[in-house]
Amino acid sequence: MASARRLVDITNQYPWEWGPADGEAFIAHLRSPNRERPITMSTRRAYETTLALRLAGGVP
Repeated sequence: MASARRLVDITNQYPWEWGPADGEAFIAHLRSPNRERPITMSTRRAYETTLALRLAGGVP
């Protein structure tokens, strides 16, 4: 799962160590206007949903 790998790269933590603030910081980083290609709102929602399911144990 690419979004989980990216979050690991940004936080330098294992998935079981992530908290809500880590997810918010990750999405804020991806939406930053300083990025060459900030993510769109629909991509942000998809990442948030995927990460939420991952944290809840719904995605392997």
